[in-house]
Amino acid sequence: MNIKKIVWLVCFLLLSIPIAGGLYLRCSLTSYQGNQQLADLQHSVSVVYDKHAVPHIEAKSLLDAARVQGYVHAQHRLWQMEMFRMTAQGRLSEIFGEKTLQTDIFLRTLGFKRYAEKSFGVLQDNTRAVLEAYTEGINAYLEFHENSLVSRLSPEFTLLRHQPEPWQPWHSLLTVKLMDLTLSANMRPEINRLAFAARGLSPEEINDLIRYAPDDNPPALPDLRKIFGFPTSLQTTKKTVLPPAVQVAQSGYKLPWPIGVSASNNWVVSGQRTESGFPLLTNDPHLGLTTPSTFYLNHLSYQQDGKSMNMTGASIPSIPLVLLGRNDQIAWGFTTSYLDSQDLFIEKLKSEDVNQYLTEHGWQNFEQTVENINIKNAEPYALEIKHSRHGPVLPEDFQGMKESVPEGHVVALQWTSLTEKDTTLDALVGITRATSVEHFKQALKPMVSPMQTIVVADVEGNIGMIAPSQIVVRHPENQIKGRAPVPGWLPLYAWQDKLEHAEWPSWENPEQGVLFSANYKFVDDDYPHHLSYDWARQYRHYRIQAIIQGSSQKHTVNSMLAGVTDDYSPPLVLLRDAVLPVLQQSTDDEPELLDALQQWDGRMNMTRPEPLVMMGWFKQLADHILIDELGDDFVRINRELDINIVLNILAGNAARDWCDDLNTTYVESCEWQIHAAFKHSHQDLQQAYGANWQQWQWGKAHIAYNEHRPFAKVEWLAKWFNTELESGGGPYTLLRGQTSFNAADPFYNRAGAAYRAVYDFANLEQSLFIQNTGQSGHVMSPQYKDYAHYWAQGDFVPMWIKAENYQTDSLGKWTFKNRNYN
Repeated sequence: MNIKKIVWLVCFLLLSIPIAGGLYLRCSLTSYQGNQQLADLQHSVSVVYDKHAVPHIEAKSLLDAARVQGYVHAQHRLWQMEMFRMTAQGRLSEIFGEKTLQTDIFLRTLGFKRYAEKSFGVLQDNTRAVLEAYTEGINAYLEFHENSLVSRLSPEFTLLRHQPEPWQPWHSLLTVKLMDLTLSANMRPEINRLAFAARGLSPEEINDLIRYAPDDNPPALPDLRKIFGFPTSLQTTKKTVLPPAVQVAQSGYKLPWPIGVSASNNWVVSGQRTESGFPLLTNDPHLGLTTPSTFYLNHLSYQQDGKSMNMTGASIPSIPLVLLGRNDQIAWGFTTSYLDSQDLFIEKLKSEDVNQYLTEHGWQNFEQTVENINIKNAEPYALEIKHSRHGPVLPEDFQGMKESVPEGHVVALQWTSLTEKDTTLDALVGITRATSVEHFKQALKPMVSPMQTIVVADVEGNIGMIAPSQIVVRHPENQIKGRAPVPGWLPLYAWQDKLEHAEWPSWENPEQGVLFSANYKFVDDDYPHHLSYDWARQYRHYRIQAIIQGSSQKHTVNSMLAGVTDDYSPPLVLLRDAVLPVLQQSTDDEPELLDALQQWDGRMNMTRPEPLVMMGWFKQLADHILIDELGDDFVRINRELDINIVLNILAGNAARDWCDDLNTTYVESCEWQIHAAFKHSHQDLQQAYGANWQQWQWGKAHIAYNEHRPFAKVEWLAKWFNTELESGGGPYTLLRGQTSFNAADPFYNRAGAAYRAVYDFANLEQSLFIQNTGQSGHVMSPQYKDYAHYWAQGDFVPMWIKAENYQTDSLGKWTFKNRNYN
């Protein structure tokens, strides 16, 4: 063979191999029409995909609907489901190798697998039946894949050479546990307060950095320096400019995504406050933005006692039915309550035997187990797990605790979620069949964790709100009250009891005709039980109070839509009003820019430069003011930086002079830092976005970063698997777009509404919903990211349950039959 032919052959192979590979991967795309046989179906089931790719499952029984939903979830989102269950079990290293070992160590330590398996056994019979039917549907899809000539799995499985195991019913409980960990936030401020105390900061100085709600009145925080023998004066370090992507806990003991990144809005308005005379309900849960979305939109219809039943809304693939949505009589929406459900106990080790720890009764043995973590392309890792009477002993450097915990001590976690009797799924299944506000509240009694503040309305015009969960009762003389780690050997800090259902926060048909929550303190001072002192910032709560509760106009669907997409940022306006006069009085630099800031309306509009200027200024102010005192610990608060820290310091209300730079011989004033921060911010923005500030646009910096797990970490794959687009809003707007100043792209939108919905009781068929990416989890599907532009523009798709609506221009229909009888 001559050289020319060899060259042509090589070129042909180079071209044909990727083409063949692409065709192979495209074979795994799910069609929107087909026929399938399932062994366990009681009757035939149809699935109609409407023009927005929302499946409408038409079944004769709830269990058949759950079976087919399991199949549909697996068709479209199996990789996501696999990530949920492998992550929760601490088995990521079987797929990714040693790079995820420390994540697995942390999650194995928590023991979700054991708690999920045990809890499945105590669920109600009807809940177990739904989970078993759902499991049958998932496994039917896995069997279909195994019997196919080509892979029916999404490209992630092929690229990583991973084969999923059969699904088991208790795997759905793993996702509930994982969501609970993601939504539970108070462990982080506990660790941060300990770290700041170890640095020598006083309780008052710690309060400057971890701000309480202005509506709250907590007891004085005891001096942790005295409790744990820390230095009583600030331990300074040389001021450095921290790398932009520095993260707390450099040892890596963390989830593949941050713990405690959550927020949400919800509100319900009674008919007395609406034009139609019927309730309106709005919900937008905020989570870390991912591709695909955490949520999958679906509608299930079935027969019960000869009557047609419906439920529709947002499901989470791996959990059956509907998590957020409506049925024929009610609609509901969740927000995270920020309940203090976690306490960290510092256990004192016996010096001559580290397998024992101190209690008020003397030394006690740890419970100890060993688990092998299998690692791809490496030997298994033998993990020794210890439990004290409070709970699992955390890895020693989880979230950087190693430098803060006194020598000869370890930290154990007590958390309401770590129980073998978690009946939360009984509640989540039960509410989908509730027929009234009162029935809905009763169905929530089995709720354990995480606490959610839930608004609900029914077709009779009733509205309500309830925050169900296992609520811990602490000793009345425990002045720390969950705000910091406590000595495990002192009975003062032991959990005393839990509240009864009748003591849960609950409201129904209030006189003002509005109920709402936004992760902020939602109970009045007369509520007799402690829930938390670590709430989300107040601004979204106050904004809902102003434009929804405080509005004199009768509400409509349009006013609900305006609220959920509201981009006004009250604290950035406060910051502008605090810092701008300082520059206006003493500089002639950029007069047109300063005038534009003065005229800015406070809207985080994606086309405007002012939001970018103010966010850059805010970031630099925090850097200039706080890094010299905090050093490496600055990253603890910089991930989701609280603007109240800076506002409080600039107002002169702080416990120390934070504005003075400890690394210079001068005494810098806050005015000096305002000037320096503006100068440095302006230089950074010019370098990133060009010399002409009038051409800057907030949306080009505030990219909605819907990361794929795990391919967001692989540069050449990320551009295909991620969903990235310009977005408006910001950290403090109802249209939330959470930034992370620790990240390399500090203004990226990393957490926001993973689902938005408006439910209209004048005609529930006119209700609207959307999620943040698309219905498909397959990167080659047209439905992989087709929702993203709707979402970024504040648009929605219809929430239909009537066949004449969803069958029009539908994408196709699947028919499922029992293979044994059809």
